[in-house]
Amino acid sequence: MTVAAEQGVIGLAVYIALLVCALATLLGSGPGRSLMRTAAAACFVAIIVDSFGYTGFVIDPATWALLALGIVARGDPPAESATIPT
Repeated sequence: MTVAAEQGVIGLAVYIALLVCALATLLGSGPGRSLMRTAAAACFVAIIVDSFGYTGFVIDPATWALLALGIVARGDPPAESATIPT
């Protein structure tokens, strides 16, 4: 509600898009599902729920640290490097 009051409808849409993308990144299934990623997602959801009581969600450094941890924990395999046959 605070986001809508301060930023208007456009700001609220951007805020919701941020939450959806972040949760999709952290909670999405795939080859990188791990305990670390699950823990980061659980902490991220806890911060979202806690932010309903105060308005510091996007300025909380833990939010961005957990999102970064979840991205790193995705475990996407590195691309194979091309080798020149000899």
